[in-house]
Amino acid sequence: GYTYDGGDHYFKFQVDTIDNIYFPREGHTVEFRWDGVRKVLGAESNFDQFSLAGGFASSWGDGTLLGAVKLGYTPNDDAPIHDHYRLGGFMRMSGLRKAQLQGQQSAFLMAGYMQRIYRNPLFPVYGGVTLEAGNTWESFDDIQDLLFAGSLFLGSDTPLGPLYLAYGYAEGGQQSVYLVLRQQWFD
Repeated sequence: GYTYDGGDHYFKFQVDTIDNIYFPREGHTVEFRWDGVRKVLGAESNFDQFSLAGGFASSWGDGTLLGAVKLGYTPNDDAPIHDHYRLGGFMRMSGLRKAQLQGQQSAFLMAGYMQRIYRNPLFPVYGGVTLEAGNTWESFDDIQDLLFAGSLFLGSDTPLGPLYLAYGYAEGGQQSVYLVLRQQWFD
């Protein structure tokens, strides 16, 4: 197996008014984070990472419009592989395998629409679609094209927790079917 020693400190600033992390209807979220990994704290190397993320949900009637952006930056392109940014999986470049893309730099954008199609208070059911764009790169100088993806989904707030059944398609013809428990829109 793969082992490593870690040691870091971080600063995080977050504002979050999202009403429900699994099936959001209203609110916004913004987060800035700096991670400083240092040998003096027990890590194998010194490096810094910065991330900026944001999202919103806005509803009218039973429909909800959602959007998200997440940017990750490693200034010296020197983070070890276990600290790379990762994209892939449902609502994180749907159609790709979970964490299929990884690198020192990352960018991700998502727009989604969710419609409540069954109003039962115990088991509401939602249907929706996402359009996604993103990629990861090994170096800041390599940043260029974004890849495109999207999904169609059904979701319900079940006694086991929020459950999604989804189909994802990514540029290049990669496809996936997902059965996901507790998927968050913004993380």
